[in-house]
Amino acid sequence: MTIDIRPTVSAPDDDPYLWLEDIDGPKAVSWVEAQNEATLRRFGGPRFAADRDILKAILDRPDNIPYIARRGSLLFNFWKDARRPRGLWRSTTLDAYRAGEPEWDIILDLDELAAQENEDWIWQGASTLPPDHRLAIVKLSRGGGDAVVLREFDLTAKAFVAGGFVLPEAKGDAAWLDGDTWLVSSAFGDGMATSSGYPRTTRV
Repeated sequence: MTIDIRPTVSAPDDDPYLWLEDIDGPKAVSWVEAQNEATLRRFGGPRFAADRDILKAILDRPDNIPYIARRGSLLFNFWKDARRPRGLWRSTTLDAYRAGEPEWDIILDLDELAAQENEDWIWQGASTLPPDHRLAIVKLSRGGGDAVVLREFDLTAKAFVAGGFVLPEAKGDAAWLDGDTWLVSSAFGDGMATSSGYPRTTRV
């Protein structure tokens, strides 16, 4: 069966708005900036600015509740504040959390990683391998987009695994089958994506 992948940038068919698919292209960027300016002219102003600043202050409060996920014997939290706007992935024990002022063990500092790699990394989550939860699939997107880069991470070493699993930027996900195997759903590669850019298949 032949799959018609149109419209694409190289084979546009009859879609008059396909140029918006080139999200970093000058025409698309210029159009988005014009829409932003029009929106701010219509809805901006002192009240908008006040609401924005109040919400930012609330989100940056140091006494916000650190929501947690339990994995094995540890509790994990992803934390953002004014000092770490990209966020910290960290862990603590249940007893320390219950005490009210836990000492957090920093696993990954997204601000440091973005600076080191000169990338606009935004956290999109992580999945760990039971039962010991030593390995993780860390999901990072550039600028907060739908497409993610998937990278194998060692929580004990607090570092990405040298020569480990890496999936290039694409819409999709992965899950652990065992320590040597991922179940992959990714739109990376020719013919692997639907016309909307999402994965066609799941494979080992």
